[in-house]
Amino acid sequence: MQDKTLIDNISDKEKLEFFNELLLKNSEVYSQFENFFRLKKSIDKQVNYNDVEELSNRIFYEFEAIDTAQWMETHSGGCDRSYYDFEDSAYEDILMEVFSKYENQLKNSTLYDACVLFVAIEKALLSQPEIQDDEYFLFGESFFENAEDYLATIIINFSKNISNLILNKEEIKKSISFLASNVEEEKDEDGYYFTLYIFIPILNQLIDTKEIALFAKQFIDKFPVKMQLTIYDLLGEDENYIQVAKLFYLEDRVIAQMLLDKLNDLGDYEDYAKIAQDVFDEFPKDFAPKILQVLEYEKTPKLYVEA
Repeated sequence: MQDKTLIDNISDKEKLEFFNELLLKNSEVYSQFENFFRLKKSIDKQVNYNDVEELSNRIFYEFEAIDTAQWMETHSGGCDRSYYDFEDSAYEDILMEVFSKYENQLKNSTLYDACVLFVAIEKALLSQPEIQDDEYFLFGESFFENAEDYLATIIINFSKNISNLILNKEEIKKSISFLASNVEEEKDEDGYYFTLYIFIPILNQLIDTKEIALFAKQFIDKFPVKMQLTIYDLLGEDENYIQVAKLFYLEDRVIAQMLLDKLNDLGDYEDYAKIAQDVFDEFPKDFAPKILQVLEYEKTPKLYVEA
């Protein structure tokens, strides 16, 4: 943990002298310093919708150029073409090769540039590129699902490093706005938004203060339910939190637990008991131990005994 007392006891002049030396000697720190102030001065000149469409179209055709038979021929090393088979997960090697250049771009990308690249790839995948896979059928029924999983892993890995970046609030807001505005809304029959779901690891890192949550609230309907609850929780909007959670708690165990925790925190035992009965009926093995930590026999003897 940082010694804040030491920092407070050092003059601003001494801090600036040290920081100047650090900038000159540490290229990684300098890179973050440069990106921070470059973005601060040119935040309005960033990528627009048409640029993303052009990038997405290019990536789409790169996907469509995949030919698994040709790839297998090239990578068999003169061996029998059955050298690669399903058990060897050749499709994973193909995806790794295809995505490698995008991963390399991320090494020196700003947060905003990374979001642009991720959205472009996602748009390309949602356009359902048709790859040449008739001979080996490596990707089964859907190239999209395999590639989407690979993209999700890249996004998760990128999100783990966000906390190490020095970000200004304008870049964070622009990135959130970009993700929400450039990803099309798609609902399934249960009302879940899947197109932003893949970006939740990034959004969880960015939306962690009341100020940013307030900004993100303007896009609230575009976020998956758990992200909506995070935003309402940061804003202290318990009524909205409960209202949204009650729409989905019987469909998702995590949302059910989030709702129960919120009601318990608010001391609303009556509503807690009602929801606890519902989730116990739906997921008895999952919730019996958890609700017993809160239930009181005197108030709810029937549910207490059942649990």
